[in-house]
Amino acid sequence: MKAVVFERYGKPEVLEITEIEKPSPAKDEVLVKIYSTSVTAEDPKMRGFNHPPLLKLPVGLMFGFKKPKYPVLGMEFSGIVESVGQKVRNYKPGDQVFGYSGLSFGTYAEYKCMPASGLMYFKPENLSFEESACMVNGPLSALVYLKKKGRIKRGVRYSYMEPPAQ
Repeated sequence: MKAVVFERYGKPEVLEITEIEKPSPAKDEVLVKIYSTSVTAEDPKMRGFNHPPLLKLPVGLMFGFKKPKYPVLGMEFSGIVESVGQKVRNYKPGDQVFGYSGLSFGTYAEYKCMPASGLMYFKPENLSFEESACMVNGPLSALVYLKKKGRIKRGVRYSYMEPPAQ
């Protein structure tokens, strides 16, 4: 299968389209044929190994210091389920899905295996593959800020005219 791969850290020129092995789903995974993906703020940071000094050590340990452990970037995707592992019950071949691979990256490729219990769901019929591929990272980021800075709480209704109770 084709994928956009980087074998070393650097500028965008380190990205290459190449052939890599097509993954096969494990018993609890779904193989998605990716129709659309996005570029998030994390992708160029990982490609260039551009992290604040205090994060360089933990990021290097997780993702590689000299070269990337995960050479295919991309976190968001939409596509069609091609096959499922034997224990998967909630998805079937032909289902249109969208989701978020998180720090396993891998969506700059034609196929991606995702855990059936991962951040993936059925694509809304009224959204295109391109639109749905961009629907996960932004809202997840916003949720973090709303919880931490806005101190929103589950089950509480807020009006945009009133600040949250302190």
